[in-house]
Amino acid sequence: MSEVTIKLEKVAEVVRTLNLTQQETLSRLGRALHTEAELIMTDSKENYVPVDTGTLRASGFVGPIQHEGPKIYVELGYGGEASAY
Repeated sequence: MSEVTIKLEKVAEVVRTLNLTQQETLSRLGRALHTEAELIMTDSKENYVPVDTGTLRASGFVGPIQHEGPKIYVELGYGGEASAY
């Protein structure tokens, strides 16, 4: 019979992650979601928004992280003074 050796690395880091409280987890997820929304908005402004006067592009926004129970969301869009665009 052959011998099998298993080496576990970063076990303490995995255990810390698994032990995060629900609030800590929601907070981290919210920050990651907001970062992704900012990247999407940047890509949208640079590559997809039509530019005539620049009003529409300038109106792009990423809102704050919102929590509703276990739901986390970030609103992003265009509007405000550009609504008549």
